[in-house]
Amino acid sequence: MSKVKTEFICQNCGSKSVRWLGRCPDCGAWNTFQEETLESTSAVTKGRKLSSGASKSVPIPLDDIEVAAGPMLWILSRMKAVL
Repeated sequence: MSKVKTEFICQNCGSKSVRWLGRCPDCGAWNTFQEETLESTSAVTKGRKLSSGASKSVPIPLDDIEVAAGPMLWILSRMKAVL
């Protein structure tokens, strides 16, 4: 069973809050917040779920990854020369 969640909505401007406020911080109206219950979500929708077309990722060994020579290698060679 999931917990019933509520939110408070200003009837004057539509501002939302997780708790009741006497004065709306957006429009400044007094006693305009009304409590409304939110639809509960099931445990399946809360967790991460793979889509039907997605597959699980497979790790690749670092030795199998090809590295192209680029500016990062040049920077590293210059740093070694300085140190």
